[in-house]
Order: sequence, then C-alpha cells, then structure tokens
Amino acid sequence: MPTHLKILVSICALLASAGMFWFDPITDGAARWVALALGPFAVFAIWVFPEAKGGEIRKEAARRRAQ
Repeated sequence: MPTHLKILVSICALLASAGMFWFDPITDGAARWVALALGPFAVFAIWVFPEAKGGEIRKEAARRRAQ
C-alpha cells in the first residue's frame, strides 16, 4: 500500500477510535477503552506487518505442486 494511503487510513482509524471513546453515548465502561486501544493497534498493524503478496504465494504453490 502506498505511504499516502497508509497515512490516510491511520488518521481515519485514530479519529474513529477517539470519536467512539469520547462521543458515543451508547457504549459504557470497557467498550470505550477497547475502542480507544484498537485505533493505535490498527495503526501499528498497518505500518509494521507486511502486506500479503498473493502472486508470490500462488507461484510458490504452483512450483510445489509441479515437483
């Protein structure tokens, strides 16, 4: 994923989790804190974990089947 899209998705995730924490009147207690923690975790996951490369996986599977 291009860097500018990662930045946009990161900002959206952080705003959504902060909005859920501060502005959602329905959620109480632990649900608010879980929402607040999931935003930074999502941003961490987007930036740290690599993307799946479907083409490379398919090529490797086909190579193994051919053997």
